Amino acid sequence: MHRVPLIIVSIALALVALGTSPASIHAEEPPTEVSRSDWGEQRLEKQLTRPATVQHLQSYSPLTVPTPPQKYLSIADGVTQQRSTILAQGFENTFPSPPWITLGLGNSNVAWGATGQRRSSGSRSAWCAQSGPDFPGAGQDVPPNTQSWMIAGPLDLSGTSSGEVNFDLWLETEQGFDIFFLGASLDGVNFTVLGRDDNTSGWESFTQDLTAWGSLGDLTGNSQVWFAFLYESDGSIAFEGAYVDNIQVVTDTNDSLNLTVNQIDADDCPQMRAVVSVTDGTGSPVQGLTNQNFTLTEDGQSRSLSVQTVSTGGGALSVGLVLDGSGSMSNADIDNIQSASNQFINLLGSSDRVAVYHFGTDVSLIQDFTTNKAAARNAVNQLTDNLGGTSLYDAIGQAANRTAAISGRKALIVMTDGQDNDSNITQQQAINAARNAGVPVFTIGFGFADRNVLQTIADQTGGLSFLGATSSDLQTILGLIGQTLNNQYILTWTAGAADGGQHDVTITVRRQGQSATRTTSYSQAGTACTGSTSPCVEGPTTLCLNQGRFEVEVDWLDRAGNTGPGRTVACGTDDSGLFWFFDPENWEMLVKVLNGCGVNGHYWTFFAATTNVGYDLTVRDTQTGLQKTYSNTLGVSSPAITDTSAFATCP
Repeated sequence: MHRVPLIIVSIALALVALGTSPASIHAEEPPTEVSRSDWGEQRLEKQLTRPATVQHLQSYSPLTVPTPPQKYLSIADGVTQQRSTILAQGFENTFPSPPWITLGLGNSNVAWGATGQRRSSGSRSAWCAQSGPDFPGAGQDVPPNTQSWMIAGPLDLSGTSSGEVNFDLWLETEQGFDIFFLGASLDGVNFTVLGRDDNTSGWESFTQDLTAWGSLGDLTGNSQVWFAFLYESDGSIAFEGAYVDNIQVVTDTNDSLNLTVNQIDADDCPQMRAVVSVTDGTGSPVQGLTNQNFTLTEDGQSRSLSVQTVSTGGGALSVGLVLDGSGSMSNADIDNIQSASNQFINLLGSSDRVAVYHFGTDVSLIQDFTTNKAAARNAVNQLTDNLGGTSLYDAIGQAANRTAAISGRKALIVMTDGQDNDSNITQQQAINAARNAGVPVFTIGFGFADRNVLQTIADQTGGLSFLGATSSDLQTILGLIGQTLNNQYILTWTAGAADGGQHDVTITVRRQGQSATRTTSYSQAGTACTGSTSPCVEGPTTLCLNQGRFEVEVDWLDRAGNTGPGRTVACGTDDSGLFWFFDPENWEMLVKVLNGCGVNGHYWTFFAATTNVGYDLTVRDTQTGLQKTYSNTLGVSSPAITDTSAFATCP
């Protein structure tokens, strides 16, 4: 990796009143033609008068990432450290979109945009003259007097202790006169930039330390930081300019708490299970968490939780090992994959199952899921380096489809040294296959592996991504994955609606003054929640109300973590009933399901409970299969509920 600080400059975007003249540039220093060596460390102040655009830039609120931040481990000097990628841009999707904007502020009106003309990986990169009225055409020279900005932010670096900006650069420029800059700002207006004005040898990878950014110094710990990519050309000789790809802002945190939602299991819907991992700032699993450490909301509504560790209630684990045997693999790579995979298999429990896939141009299932560890090791040891191209996406898709029929905890572990060049499906189709199967994908890359692709796959499926310097790091990485899988937590709750649809879940973990929150979604399609029309059967834990049409049950949770079903009281009416939780002489809850069809076209649910324990009350319409769940958070006094729009299922 290259370090970029060749030139340190401070650039000010000065806000001026609306109604001023069109965009213009005033440069006090240096003169029109000046070489890089003449600049040295002197400061350059520039005024860019583009009022509406600059004000729009400042209107952005701090970045909120809607999906869990990407996590990976980087291996350096034998030390493993957990990191967060808070910004990743490979230009494969819509660009620009928040937190990105592009500005063309030179006399030539061009700006950065996504292009397929050149790319470091994937199908697109960003070119400094791709958009705007003066777009010169793909692959042509950048117009003279260009000042093209690409800005992201603000990003929240509070709580971080170190990190860097990583990116790939292709640069063809007039040395000393046309310059590529990487900038940072604490206010979105004044940027301190680092410059390069000599050509790259094709695509080259660069990194810039966040703790040593010129006159700005250490950027970590700041709650708002903007980053900019800028290309400037003068008025004479023109070249193709700058392309940028695979931008990342990566940070380290001290004593942090990290939460990953590995899996949501809806097979027993409406009884839901989330499998989660909690790690500290070193990547080590956090142990000893209980109900009191977790909260969960579903579609914005709090749910009562039961929390177990995998050792007490997680069940067996099913792991698919997906191993790269493409032609780019060396004999040493194959040996390292085999050794690390066999050691990982030895970490599995006696009831855990493992499957082994090899992939190159084609994908082969060498060993289906088995508890026979010797058979699994034999399949691993058959891996060779003569399997052709790299069908990474096909391998993930096929392995995910196989796990779709497997219930319980599961995971895919993918090891590769390269980029996909032979698949029949896309990256997104591979991700969708894993999401539909409910299986997290742990990706391990070394050599020329595409870090953005591997992190995206892991992040969007609930896994983690690991980047090793070489295949020799695999043993350490697989050991960490084994620790993570062996220390997962199982969160159980009752779904609030059994409608066969998509639902959002937000989980928060708190420990010793620290917290982490992740939001994800799950689908009830194909589960029992798509609608059960079985008749209501009165029993010791079931009320059948309103002429037996509505089935009513309740589950409770106390402060000791004990759970159980509510018990019916041997009295009541056709539309009303009672439950007790701990003592048949101590009634806890009155429930009524009323026919309001003649009033507002709905059946109504009314109930009241004299308790502060957690509970989930489920009411099911046996004629339509629709059901609703009402929850109370442990420790909160139960409110009285009068839901007059509970079921629009009249008559």
